[in-house]
Amino acid sequence: MAVASLAVGSVALTAAPATAGTPSGVTRELIANSARGTFTDDNDTATKTLISKVCKSGTVTDEDYTSRTFLSSLDVDGVLVRAYVDRQEGVENSGRYCTFAALATVAPYASLSGTVTISADQLDRSARVSEAAPLSTSFTLSGDVYVTDPITDPDYGFSPTGVASGAVTKVEQATTSTSRVSTPKSTAVKSKALASYKRSIASAKAKLSTSLKKAGASSSKKSAARKAYAARKKAAKATLHVRWSSDKKTVVTTTVGKTTTNPFSISADNRF
Repeated sequence: MAVASLAVGSVALTAAPATAGTPSGVTRELIANSARGTFTDDNDTATKTLISKVCKSGTVTDEDYTSRTFLSSLDVDGVLVRAYVDRQEGVENSGRYCTFAALATVAPYASLSGTVTISADQLDRSARVSEAAPLSTSFTLSGDVYVTDPITDPDYGFSPTGVASGAVTKVEQATTSTSRVSTPKSTAVKSKALASYKRSIASAKAKLSTSLKKAGASSSKKSAARKAYAARKKAAKATLHVRWSSDKKTVVTTTVGKTTTNPFSISADNRF
């Protein structure tokens, strides 16, 4: 995901990266495509890719998983997935369960806050399912992409439901301005420049004196010597002006954006 920084007032807001635990390659686009894929019976390539990355599994077939989209928010895409992966054909109980939720902001330069909770009915053989206490695991949302830790409990693999609520904070209507900022010269810099000027003038005078002695009675040579001195003095003054009187100009570019925070509440039911 591209990471860009926008200044809001005097505070920099960065397009929040995925959280540290989010598998590499899980992007906003991948989650959005997975969420759209749950509405069709087509081969859901995005969800299979998501399962491979989150569950760290091998090849995923259509029979290995089901997925449901979180409904309904204009600001958040999300999918609840339950999978049984790495099973070997003809070998009983050879696979493993992997249930997770993946959510992402619809807009770039945005971040999630709030919680997502995955719940399931316990497959309690000693009591009716309706009487068993439900299982529940909650996670704190952050970043523009969030994937829960995969849950391997078999109960979650049969009857998961998901609920997420919180807010999406995003930056929009960004504007950029450029200005030149003056930096006054310090006393130390000015003193150093003045000392250099005085040395240049002293050197020019010494050269003038030597040239006049060598010129003898020649008025043309004396005139040339005085012109050379005047040129050296003028150059020394120009250098002093640059080093002493002129301010340093620094170009500053500022990007300002408007922040909006929109609440959301979404759910997904992946039970049989």
